[in-house]
Amino acid sequence: MTETLIPTLAACLCAFSGTPAFAQTVIVVDDDGGAGVDYTDIQPAIDAAGPLDRIEVRNGSYGSFVASGPVSIIGKDSGSGTAFVNQGVFTGVMSGEVAVLADLTVRTLVLTDSDGALVVDAARADRIEVARCADARLQSLAGNYFGRPGSLDVVDSFVQCLDLFIQPGVPLGLEEDGYPAITSTRSTLYLTDCMIQGGEGGDQGFCLGGYVPSGGPALALRSSDVRLLGSEINGGFPGYNCFGFPSGSFGLSIEFLDGGSTVVESDTSLLYGLSGPGTVTSLPGLPWLALSGSAAPGTTALFDVHAEPGSVLRAVLGRRPVVDSVPGLEVPLLHSAERGVGLGTTPGTGSSSFPFVVPALPTGTLIHVQSSRTTGGGATELSNSVTVVVR
Repeated sequence: MTETLIPTLAACLCAFSGTPAFAQTVIVVDDDGGAGVDYTDIQPAIDAAGPLDRIEVRNGSYGSFVASGPVSIIGKDSGSGTAFVNQGVFTGVMSGEVAVLADLTVRTLVLTDSDGALVVDAARADRIEVARCADARLQSLAGNYFGRPGSLDVVDSFVQCLDLFIQPGVPLGLEEDGYPAITSTRSTLYLTDCMIQGGEGGDQGFCLGGYVPSGGPALALRSSDVRLLGSEINGGFPGYNCFGFPSGSFGLSIEFLDGGSTVVESDTSLLYGLSGPGTVTSLPGLPWLALSGSAAPGTTALFDVHAEPGSVLRAVLGRRPVVDSVPGLEVPLLHSAERGVGLGTTPGTGSSSFPFVVPALPTGTLIHVQSSRTTGGGATELSNSVTVVVR
């Protein structure tokens, strides 16, 4: 990619800093209390917050919370650990509203019953549940089990996942098969730049007549539309026999639980096969977008754009997340199209990187980026959307 395009993209991003800042109150939560602290727990701060306020949570341990509506909760690292919550629930985000969670450790994260957008970025969660959500965006999540979330359950929702490594823990009981990493029911699921590993099976309890458990599937799908981009989808490892050797069956990459699911993959590896009434369609060279680096104002982040070599690329930027269908395109427009910039042509490697300096915007500001490619035949395809949560 030519060097002249890098400042063009950076200038396009920085143009957002000219947008008038919204009125925002910062509510500080610290379980230690002290000067400048408004609350010692998260729930009272949520109850007091207005729709544009930001809740800043300092390191410590807090009670479970339920957040309703456009709440913005962002962890603030004070250099003495993390902000930990046993369970966090986000619900009731109305159409046109946005809720944000960033930089918190939440053992069980529940997103439910929302027509608006829910953005979860750089958080830690062992278990994630999404139900009846029109637009959930999960990116760069870690967990407490070897640093990765243990499961994602999706029901009646549209969910985008970016840069996730999900793997269930080993069953505590003997002779129990491994758990699925992701279960999706009647949902649309995009997995971009993700590593999804089925759970390892438990151990054999008895040498004579005992069952050696199999690994769990990476994806267990029921009536779902799934798009796999630049990802690894692997079944789980088998359990161990009574002599201490793995001897069960490897889990499946995808287990189709009914005949109602469709799966499209590009640049994705599927290890250990499929089962059930379903197939995977491979479409090499589909566009996808990844993000790495810091999100603090003045620091440099990096967009990685992937597409078939020779594709004409473009980036579309916006502040407002949407899910708007575009006639003739499979992937919808995933945010307001407020800025656009050409990115040239994909080189022979199939990917290009674009550094940019995060603009000087208030903490919690969202910048959404979606790329598109135009093929030699004139067809246009949209990628996933990535979100910069300024902090």
